[in-house]
Amino acid sequence: ASSVAGSTEVTYADIDAAPAVVIVGLEPEEESPILFLRLRKQYSKRKLPIFALSPFVSRGLEKLGAKVARIIPGEEARVLAEHDVVGEALRQPGAVLLVGERLATVPGGLSAAAALADRTGAKLAWVPRRAGDRGAVDAGCLPNLLPGGRLASDAAARAELAGAWDLEAGVIPSQPGRDTDGIIAATAAGRIGALVVAGVDPADLSDPRLAEEALDKVPFLVSLEVRNSAVSRRADVVFPVAPVVEKAGSFLDWEGRLRTFEAVLDTT
Repeated sequence: ASSVAGSTEVTYADIDAAPAVVIVGLEPEEESPILFLRLRKQYSKRKLPIFALSPFVSRGLEKLGAKVARIIPGEEARVLAEHDVVGEALRQPGAVLLVGERLATVPGGLSAAAALADRTGAKLAWVPRRAGDRGAVDAGCLPNLLPGGRLASDAAARAELAGAWDLEAGVIPSQPGRDTDGIIAATAAGRIGALVVAGVDPADLSDPRLAEEALDKVPFLVSLEVRNSAVSRRADVVFPVAPVVEKAGSFLDWEGRLRTFEAVLDTT
């Protein structure tokens, strides 16, 4: 996470100029269509060499003319460490390694990608499928990161943040917090007394049944929602929030580029 948060090293211009691109845990046509179109343009224009690690040749990878190393799901970390063709492709100056968020489900997958980029000198880009994911990482929403993408274990980073927030030294903890699964498990076990849930559907979590059990057990539940949901039906307090089309705001795209937008609808 600290390899992508706060970093804007890879851009669409780098894709346009890359001598080779390697794709892991990402289906560009489905998850980042603009990126897919840029890759396809360069493949059509100059036969950009594109390599992918995937269990099968998808229609999208076929359109990109990708050379696919067919692997068993879960083998990505090992193949990234050992695959000679991938390593040789990334050693070319300007080569780009594109990884999707699915690689996070493979133990050691993202670490292997970061290590490969360091070893070969390739540029590394993480491409999430949802708008706002990159901004959430930069804001420090992962359990081991501070705002700005610096590690919670970094004493200097904690001291700088404490100064910026006008806090006493030592207030910001050095230990990682809980991730979503950890929060759900702790709540279901009775170790959390209150939850604030903002636009999360239990069905989207890794264990929907346990998530619903946690929502039923938590002593105090606050829901931020745009509609009646499985969370708001259980909530002690519901705060209605405006959907994206009813407010101005911004997202960070996978490049780290700020993309602002205006309100589209003026309703209540």
